[in-house]
Amino acid sequence: MRTIPLPGHLEDKLAASEADPTHIPAARDALELALMWQLRVISLALLADRLMQKSPHLRPSRDVWWHQYTLNTKGYSVFMPSDDDDDGLREFRKQVAGQIAKRVISRLQPADVPDMALRVLGGYAGLGDEGRINAQLMALGSDCYYLVEPGEELRAARAAALVGLPHTPFGKGLIFFFGMVEPATVIGRIRFVRFTAELAVSPYEDPESPLFYRKGRLVARHFPGAELLNAGLYGHEFSHVVMDLIDNPRRGVPSWRAIVRQDLCRYLRQPRTAEEIQAAFLPSWLGPHGELEAMAIPGQSWFPADEAPAGNPVGGLVDELVRDGLAERRDGRFVCRLYEEGRRWLV
Repeated sequence: MRTIPLPGHLEDKLAASEADPTHIPAARDALELALMWQLRVISLALLADRLMQKSPHLRPSRDVWWHQYTLNTKGYSVFMPSDDDDDGLREFRKQVAGQIAKRVISRLQPADVPDMALRVLGGYAGLGDEGRINAQLMALGSDCYYLVEPGEELRAARAAALVGLPHTPFGKGLIFFFGMVEPATVIGRIRFVRFTAELAVSPYEDPESPLFYRKGRLVARHFPGAELLNAGLYGHEFSHVVMDLIDNPRRGVPSWRAIVRQDLCRYLRQPRTAEEIQAAFLPSWLGPHGELEAMAIPGQSWFPADEAPAGNPVGGLVDELVRDGLAERRDGRFVCRLYEEGRRWLV
């Protein structure tokens, strides 16, 4: 297992939360910062590998450079590059090349990716262990989400290496995103991840694709396009979703309700009005622009078995959280009690 040593102050934050797991806000902050720092280091190591490729089409494009540049200067990725090749971008490229030459930035090749691990609360998680990483983030009420592709192949390669089984070396460019997302992370039976701020991005991304669908997961980058353009993009991708679900009728999450309840709790970390809740979670049952109402899947439901709502289900799910003691109403607003200071976290 290969790891990236954290700076002392970040390791101290994680260690303090592990020693006293009764401060959820502090643990959430420590985990988010540690993941962001490690994934940015890995991004630069992968960028170094792309720079050393002989084939020009494998080397990073200007858009890829732009995303890494804005990550390291603004703190988040700006999707649309500037029309001007400004001095800052040129200087950043020179700095990265110099750090690679001095081995300050070490090259990370695809075959070495399965052996990489990220420091999380309580130990380490492989780069492909997005389920474990997102479970920790969710348990702490984080607005962040970690996404990696090709996750299945990466996890299989890591498992084979751990038990000593013969396997084909992992040879694909690793794509990952880490950042803040919209409250609703499911739409019917597919995962629906909409980034509002990208805090770490792999240089193997497709820098020209603001929206993509893969194996039951629809992902929207933080894209500043007009709403009409977004509507057109969603309509195009939903045609791919429908075709995929026709070919793979068992594709999708096992329970839409369970995920929406988790998302609601996370969203209600801060007090919210009923109107705010309805607006934030309308996409989870109707689609971002009404696609679930307009596009049918022959012989199938958009929702897991026995979970198709007869109407707007959001208010009823909030009432369930209140009855279950997970949320309460205070001064006309709803708030989840799971993430309050002094509560013990368990991840």
